[in-house]
Amino acid sequence: MNRGTLIILLVFLALGAGAFWVMNQEDNSGETLYGADNEFAIKNIDDIGKIFMVDRDGKSATLERKGEDWIVNGKFKARENAMKMVLYTIRDLRVKYTPSKAAEPNIIRTIAADQIKVEVYDKAGNAMKKFYVGRVDLKGEGTAMIMEDADQPYMMHIQSLKGDLRPRFMLNEKDLRDNILVEFKEEDIKYMSVEYPKQKNKSFILESSGQEKFEAKPFHDLTPKINKKTAQGNIQKYFFDMGKIHSESFVYNDYRKDSIKTTTLPFCNIKIKNAKEEEINMAIYPFPQNPNATSPTNTPRSAKVIQRYYIIRSQRGHEDLLTGQQHSMKKLFWGYDFFF
Repeated sequence: MNRGTLIILLVFLALGAGAFWVMNQEDNSGETLYGADNEFAIKNIDDIGKIFMVDRDGKSATLERKGEDWIVNGKFKARENAMKMVLYTIRDLRVKYTPSKAAEPNIIRTIAADQIKVEVYDKAGNAMKKFYVGRVDLKGEGTAMIMEDADQPYMMHIQSLKGDLRPRFMLNEKDLRDNILVEFKEEDIKYMSVEYPKQKNKSFILESSGQEKFEAKPFHDLTPKINKKTAQGNIQKYFFDMGKIHSESFVYNDYRKDSIKTTTLPFCNIKIKNAKEEEINMAIYPFPQNPNATSPTNTPRSAKVIQRYYIIRSQRGHEDLLTGQQHSMKKLFWGYDFFF
């Protein structure tokens, strides 16, 4: 190899080494504490233990994994479909495009002024991702996002889904809560009483007698006791069907709740206890448009049946007002004699 060729080779090697150093420096500038500044997605959502979301006005939601369930704000079981939406969004985030340098300052200002901050932690409490969610672009194809401690915003999307991703990071408790009426698992129930104030002979108590067996008893002392063996299959069906009942909606109106308590007689009062001595209490009222409707526990075909209910439910020190429809609620309204 002659001297000229050797010099040229050394120059190329030097240029290559320099380019490699520059590229490494550029890559490092795109790193944040939680990874590359465009890696918003968490592929294995089973590793996630907690999600905290908050907007600029201070409205927030905390979702925490507790065993097989997710809990909203430390109080309520999360609705399964709502959790799937949040988790699958975090799993499926992809970069749609990188904004132009000219557009970056305005996008960053917009995110700063109107953001949802999302913090994701693993089951040990370690931060996995922290990022800010802004608004969708004019074409509705990408939602502005930026990692915490990063300078570069990105327009994010989910493949095969067009539209704004921001609504998928839900902050309203009512959108996240499960609307199942009774959260206790069937196998954990140890006691239940159902009282019909206008039909005392239909009121009953179901109480565990051990070894997964229950005894059905009259609720009122003056109701004649049925001297037959309690049908355990009927008990199991009753608890199973009860665990599938969903309320229609939550009513966030304290005035309405107080008005119902003071002006309407409950159609039915229910108390349920589980093995941990936790309680669910429900007072169920007919909708006011049907004040004289007939109880479904003993209804002639020609009678006008209640179609909708208000439910005042107390659990874990919190009282909710819900609505329910007869077609699903009727599974609760058995009579004492139905268990034999």
